[in-house]
Amino acid sequence: MDLENAFEANSAGKIIGNELILEHVHPNLAGYALMSDVFYRTMKAQHVLPPDEGKEMSFQQLQQEMPITSVDSLAGVYRICHLRRNWPFSETPHDIQSLRDSLKITSEEEGLAFSLSFGHLPWEDAMSGLYDYYSKERDLVKAERVMATLVLEHPAEPALYEKAAMFCGELHDYDNAIFYFGKAFYLAPSFERAHYLFVLCLRSDRPDEAMPYLDYAINNNTAGMNLLPVKAAAKEISGMKKLLAADSTNPVLLNRIARAYLRMGDKEGAKKYAPVP
Repeated sequence: MDLENAFEANSAGKIIGNELILEHVHPNLAGYALMSDVFYRTMKAQHVLPPDEGKEMSFQQLQQEMPITSVDSLAGVYRICHLRRNWPFSETPHDIQSLRDSLKITSEEEGLAFSLSFGHLPWEDAMSGLYDYYSKERDLVKAERVMATLVLEHPAEPALYEKAAMFCGELHDYDNAIFYFGKAFYLAPSFERAHYLFVLCLRSDRPDEAMPYLDYAINNNTAGMNLLPVKAAAKEISGMKKLLAADSTNPVLLNRIARAYLRMGDKEGAKKYAPVP
């Protein structure tokens, strides 16, 4: 796929402008999203990438879930505003204070973004301040977005993955909680992380994925928990799910799976197969 044609097709009158470009050279967020989508589809068409196996992210999903905080976005806007108020866009230069006055900054995000852009505030400090603010406000969605951004910036820090996983768990976003805990476990295995992972996998009805973490927890059982019945129930569920694939409405199998989940105290897993009182 031709990148220039893709940009023209997504621009008014096929003239590449503000929809996708920040000033006169660099793409904005929408432009970078489109660019990445074109690169991805081209590599997929040329078989550079393996099949997606049902995990492909749509372009719309990419735009919605880009891990960009409001502070990052505002900092970009402020820098471009400053650029356009000076040469070659304007014959009369403007100082930073006049820019701040014109922007009428009032919110916490706006203040952090301006300090990040022009006040020598390090990016990590800006993210820390933003995380503290969202945590205080109990805005879990935005706090998790900050952690996702930090994870990308520091991909070898297991504690950051774990924090992101905790927020996802509170939001009942179990798929991402498993993803982040899995990354943390890969970098620094521990009983606690294995415990979170097998519980989340079972709660998400993914018993096969739970097995390696159950085995690790059993072999490194610092909490002294009796996990053998849990493993037995998980193996039973896994086997019955294979049978259910050929007979998806079998009431005996459905009830047996539900009862196995209930034995583990997992009502969420049980509800997927039979009514739970």
